[in-house]
Amino acid sequence: MVQSSWGKLWELPGGGIEPGESLTEGTLREGHEETGLNFKFLELNPFAVTEGKFYLLEERAFCHSIRFYFRAEAEDERGDPSVGFESGEIINMHWIDLKTLNEETIHPIHRHLLSELRQQE
Repeated sequence: MVQSSWGKLWELPGGGIEPGESLTEGTLREGHEETGLNFKFLELNPFAVTEGKFYLLEERAFCHSIRFYFRAEAEDERGDPSVGFESGEIINMHWIDLKTLNEETIHPIHRHLLSELRQQE
């Protein structure tokens, strides 16, 4: 999981899809950009899809978002954390067991998903 400079709560790596990118290409790119790790999908279909809104400071407006969650694993044991830190967007990253996360430490957009994943364990 990563902590962004603006929220400081734990989040899953993610972001927007660039023009011309497929959903899976953008997912892998964002994962790498934020963690320095290369990922491979365990399944090509998302295991969850959620929607909501988030605030864009540059636009000074809320944006609608649709989030796709994929099961994936890191291809390498250690990434290059400087990749995500270069932009100043990410301030920390760490592998975190679902059991240690709580409502206060995870970003609100992921809280519903966290509850669902814990029920599947």
